[in-house]
Parts: sequence; C-alpha cells; structure tokens
Amino acid sequence: TKASNVAPVTTLPVAVSNLQSVATATSVNLSWGNTNTGSTTVTVTRTGGAGLPQTFVMAPGGNGLIDNNVAANTAYSYTVTVLGAMVLTNR
Repeated sequence: TKASNVAPVTTLPVAVSNLQSVATATSVNLSWGNTNTGSTTVTVTRTGGAGLPQTFVMAPGGNGLIDNNVAANTAYSYTVTVLGAMVLTNR
C-alpha cells in the first residue's frame, strides 16, 4: 500500500473580522466577517442577564445573529467562535 501524505482534518479557531453589534430594548443584532469559507462550526455564547450562559450554534459560514431574548437595561457579553477545517500535509 502507498503511504498517504495527508494527515487527518483538524479544526482550529479562526478569527472573525469587523464584529459589530446594534442593541435595542428588545434585541441585539450581531454581525461579523467570517474569514474562513471552509468553516465547520460557528457558535455564539451569550453571558449576562438572568440565568446561565446561552450558546447559539449556527450553520457553517454563518456571519450574523439576532438575539431576541434580551431584557432592556441589561448588560450582555457575546463571544463568537468560528472553527475551520484545516488539512495538514506531511512533506
């Protein structure tokens, strides 16, 4: 058998660009540039307000979220994580 020079696919975090937010009394609208067209998972984690942190799992390549489950005059923090597929080659 012939040895392959391609290692298994590994997922690594990928930076997003131009992260923006617009808040109203009833929603928070987040948008960002997804710099990896081969992203495999996009998650947004919200902390703050009442209750436990909430994580939204989005489709690959996702570049925005509207959170309609917020309370007026309440501080929230959002963390966007994009995982991208990377193929490592053995040269």
